[in-house]
Amino acid sequence: MSGYEDERGYRFRRDRAGPESGIRANCILPGLMDTPMAVDTRARASNRSRAEVAAERDARVPLRGRMGTAWDVANAALFLASDEANFITGVALPVDGGSLVRFG
Repeated sequence: MSGYEDERGYRFRRDRAGPESGIRANCILPGLMDTPMAVDTRARASNRSRAEVAAERDARVPLRGRMGTAWDVANAALFLASDEANFITGVALPVDGGSLVRFG
């Protein structure tokens, strides 16, 4: 696909979807999550216990010192889809327990 075709496709989407059309587009950026795919797979691959891998990942999350859950991501999605977020668009919402925040 050429750059021209990419640009043409972008313009097609932009002209038919966006704030002017009432369509909101946001994305969720999940951080470290406590899920079987994330934790159990790493534990098996590294020949370590699930508790050890989970503790290592928990320590990397500034807020509350624990990984997030699927519920944390689901609640963010529910908020963005709700009437309370009807004036929010173009947002990349980190759900990462403060991992993207850097001080100092």
